[in-house]
Amino acid sequence: MRKIELSLIQKFALSSALVLIFLGWGVGTFTTRSLEKQLVLSTQDYISRLIGDVLHSHYRPEEFLTPKLNDDYRNFQEKLYTHLPLPNAVGIKIYNPAGTIIWSDIPELVGKNFLGDLYLQKALKGELKAVITNIPPNKYPVLTLYLPIRYPGSPSVQGVFTIYQNFQTIYQKIREGQRTIWLVTAGGFLLLYLALYGIVRTATHTITEQTVNLRRSAQQLEEAYVDTIRVLAAAIDAKDPYTSGHSSRIAKYARLVAQKLGFSSQRIRELEKACLFHDIGKIMIPEQVLRKPGKLTPEEIALVKQHPIVGANIIGMANSLSRYVPIVRYHQERYDGTGYPDGLKGDEIPLEAQIIALIDSYDAMITDRPYRKAMTPREAKEEIRRQRGIQFHPRLVDAFLSIPEDEFNRRSDVERRLMELERRHLTERRTGKERRSKNSLEKS
Repeated sequence: MRKIELSLIQKFALSSALVLIFLGWGVGTFTTRSLEKQLVLSTQDYISRLIGDVLHSHYRPEEFLTPKLNDDYRNFQEKLYTHLPLPNAVGIKIYNPAGTIIWSDIPELVGKNFLGDLYLQKALKGELKAVITNIPPNKYPVLTLYLPIRYPGSPSVQGVFTIYQNFQTIYQKIREGQRTIWLVTAGGFLLLYLALYGIVRTATHTITEQTVNLRRSAQQLEEAYVDTIRVLAAAIDAKDPYTSGHSSRIAKYARLVAQKLGFSSQRIRELEKACLFHDIGKIMIPEQVLRKPGKLTPEEIALVKQHPIVGANIIGMANSLSRYVPIVRYHQERYDGTGYPDGLKGDEIPLEAQIIALIDSYDAMITDRPYRKAMTPREAKEEIRRQRGIQFHPRLVDAFLSIPEDEFNRRSDVERRLMELERRHLTERRTGKERRSKNSLEKS
């Protein structure tokens, strides 16, 4: 199954939406519960004060001790309904301190004990309790109030007055308030979300544009640096007429070998660039050493062996080219470990560096040098074959020898560009010499 990748703005939109929904739910729930609690408390306070005033004014404490039957029931009821106007009451129970009902609007309950009721137990201890319930067959919410009966000067509770209040009207107000709170909360958080989304989207767009521009600038800088290195490589090749076009040929041959090895197109392009850079360190070697027809002195040999290190240092000055540093540094190493500058062997040497080492040797064999004539391509390939597993990686030798001869004669785009750079460099040198000669004649 393909994994879905979200952009930065999509991740923000999703995460912020979830956070704001959760916060909105929390704020809405807290606010509506606070509203409901406040309305219950205000209703509870009003009814408890009303009932307390009626009981204290019209009933004695001893009247709450025994159940009311027959005439006592009717007399108690008449006095209660006369002095206690509760139009929304749907039920009343009055308990004595033992938890027995002494009077109820349902006569059959009088005399029964409900001490097992937890709310009743707490009310008998002096706690005022309020509970919202739905009592069948009523289809509306009922507020049940457990009101402790206390008289001034008495430390104990004389009983509990329980009233079942129709809470429909108040409950509707609560629900209307809740809907208003939810709508306001949702609207507020929606506006906050849209504002944050707009800010982040604008910022993301700006950052994306800046990133693209930075990458473009970095690419342009790298291309400019690469062109500079190419010019230097062409200049180095031009210092020695025997190696003219050397870097471009190395790039072409290396591409053929890399294709045989199954390199990706990106890796092949990287290898071609490395080929152009591989001898950049020779810029520090004097021309007389490069063109010397005879044997080099130990000091001159030591100087020549420094060119991979110097080249790697030059390339390493540009962070964008740092990936080429190992290739440039190790392109003179040998498979058997007898190369330079670090004496690496086998797979310790980067494969790209080993490719350049093989191609470098082949190109040196088939070109004239001050100290010897060029070999034929057949002779050079036989020498490459003899060095299989000694100087060169066996796998690279096999790949190189499998390339048809006509492939070597085709010019690549890289080679054509390098040759153009070389011609431009030689033209500039020739023009410079002519200008200096003209200036010298004018002065004389």
